[in-house]
Amino acid sequence: MEKKMKAGAALFNVWMLEESDLVQSVAMAYIEHLVFDQLQNAIAQNASNPDLVDVLNKIRNLYAIECFSRDINDLISFDIIQDITTVKSIKPLLQVLCSNDKSEGLASDMTALIDAFAIPEHLVNAPIAGDWVAFNTTDNRGELIH
Repeated sequence: MEKKMKAGAALFNVWMLEESDLVQSVAMAYIEHLVFDQLQNAIAQNASNPDLVDVLNKIRNLYAIECFSRDINDLISFDIIQDITTVKSIKPLLQVLCSNDKSEGLASDMTALIDAFAIPEHLVNAPIAGDWVAFNTTDNRGELIH
């Protein structure tokens, strides 16, 4: 970017029209780094609560693997990852972390994690989230019927 601007290109044109993918990738990497750091801090601050630390470790690991898997094509194309066994290990790791296995998976903790956000009921406006069998008995075209 610096080279292009020194050659006379306008910052806006370089930033928005030529390098926007790079800018967005750097921004996303920075946010991912912040989230990961905050998870690490939460784990350290709650060391006296092993049950919470266990769940936070699972969330951190799931987040890290999800970020990694989202960027896998770039990591391979830039030769950052050359060993295919690394790539093959992603899906099984995600499956374990999302499983109902209390020692390794998060599924059994999901209700408590969602409830921790304390989203008011009036904001949760998804009829299918309640009685999905009743919701699907008629053609509601995915619309809320009042």
